[in-house]
Amino acid sequence: MNNNNYKNVMKMKKTIMSLLMFAIIAIIVSSCNKDNNSTTTTSVQTNLAQKVALIQGVYSHVFNLVCQASNDSAIMSGLGHLNGATVTYNSGTHTFTFMYGNLKSSDSTSGVFVATVTEGNFQDSAATCLITFNGYSVNGYTFQGSNSITNLGGTTIKTFTDSITNTKIVKGTDTTTFNGSYKIEWDNGVSTPSFSDDQFTFQSDNFNVVTNNNCTVTGNISPANKLRITTQCQYIVYGIINMTMHSLDSSNQNVTNVVTIDFITADSCNPQVNVTVDNTQYSFPL
Repeated sequence: MNNNNYKNVMKMKKTIMSLLMFAIIAIIVSSCNKDNNSTTTTSVQTNLAQKVALIQGVYSHVFNLVCQASNDSAIMSGLGHLNGATVTYNSGTHTFTFMYGNLKSSDSTSGVFVATVTEGNFQDSAATCLITFNGYSVNGYTFQGSNSITNLGGTTIKTFTDSITNTKIVKGTDTTTFNGSYKIEWDNGVSTPSFSDDQFTFQSDNFNVVTNNNCTVTGNISPANKLRITTQCQYIVYGIINMTMHSLDSSNQNVTNVVTIDFITADSCNPQVNVTVDNTQYSFPL
């Protein structure tokens, strides 16, 4: 091979190697961008799903606590303790005050919420109860606003409605607005003297969530997958929330996802949920 041919071959090899390196770099960059976009989008949805699960857990737990307080002789006499809270009762105004002066180690609960009952005892038919939050915080999320619970009566099963309007849930600069209505059934232990075997279910035709970073959620809890609450567990025992979620990806493009939150029947009383985003499942603690 003469000198000119050798130089031409070497130039060609260098050109081919350069093209190959460029192609490899392009593939790596493209792959990273795809991974980043996917991870970012999924994290938005799973984080929001965890927040919805926490919000639902708080409202179901507050209802559970008011039911228990209204059946506690010490509290109804003026002062008692329940699930980490000091609870006072004012018989003149029919007001329960739940005070978490110190952080509970289990879920970092602090602050106060107040339950004011009209039309007699909370467990009586036609009674209404206004829940008001005063610096009440769970896992760093502070609840602002109020919700109204109405006792519709019943014998073997007592039915309640819970209406939540424009409640704010705030953590740092993160603000979430929640609206929803629930049908609650006290379907176990209604006629027994002990409160330890009592259970409740929550279902909802519609609730919605709006965040301050342009994410929205519409959801429901169907009668077939009601959320199960017991007096022996501060967490939701089992049940499924169905949601349609609208969010923005890393390129500020609109993304719509079908999301479910499964409170997992098998794990009993544990703060763990399975979140499914478009048929891909993730597992998270609350």
